[in-house]
Amino acid sequence: MWEIIKVIWPLIVILFLFSQLENLLRALSKRRTRKTNLPPVRITSNKPMSKKTYNDDDFPWHNPKAALKVIDRMSGREFEEFLEKLFQKLGYQTLLTPEMKDHGADLVIIDQQGRKFAIQAKKLQNYGRVGVNVLGEVTRGQRWYGCHGSIVITNQYFTDQMIEEAKEINVALWNRTNLGNLIRRAHKIS
Repeated sequence: MWEIIKVIWPLIVILFLFSQLENLLRALSKRRTRKTNLPPVRITSNKPMSKKTYNDDDFPWHNPKAALKVIDRMSGREFEEFLEKLFQKLGYQTLLTPEMKDHGADLVIIDQQGRKFAIQAKKLQNYGRVGVNVLGEVTRGQRWYGCHGSIVITNQYFTDQMIEEAKEINVALWNRTNLGNLIRRAHKIS
């Protein structure tokens, strides 16, 4: 009998230690899940602007470089709404299309001669480049809204292929530099 106990007792001790280790791991796991249920910490420089923080009166119209930094923090929809305000300041009539089912145009502007232009707004992060897939969207929007022309506007730049194909189908491309110039022009008008 003692011989059996001599052989079994180390196994019993090992099983007991494993059960205690398992309990300890469960307790640590619960503590970890409690910590992960906290809201994520956001870095404010990359945080999209909310309507609460964006005020048209506070927008730096006088400084295109500062304005572009503010634009870089906007969400895609806020960028579309900003473009609507920008074109209104420049004297255009505007129609902001629905966020969903916009038929390929985010904004339609009408100039003083009554010509309509479909605008596709592409707000990118981190120095991205807009590619050719956007051309299909904006030309579809141009046809849907009965526009004379179409424009793709981005806060960044375009790929070489995009520039080449846009020339062929007569779509205007306005990049970060053009956007800064528009902001400067809007400031001079107002």
